[in-house]
Amino acid sequence: MFPEYREGELILVDPTIEAAHNDDVIARTPESKYTFKRLQITPDGSYLLALNPDHPERKLKFPPDSHICGVITGSWQRRKR
Repeated sequence: MFPEYREGELILVDPTIEAAHNDDVIARTPESKYTFKRLQITPDGSYLLALNPDHPERKLKFPPDSHICGVITGSWQRRKR
């Protein structure tokens, strides 16, 4: 999710929040794979958007059997061990 999130950054995921358009989410695909993307809800359907402009597949159609596991509510960069 670079450039908005950096490698090693910790994210806080709230599974109790209902995801809305433009929320950053963790989603589980029908193949039980997890992905961290921005949810887009449009009149043409829902899809997941990779924020990295260099990502080969920036727009992923949201399959019907996918599940939003939670909404990102915060992120932090660790400074020291």
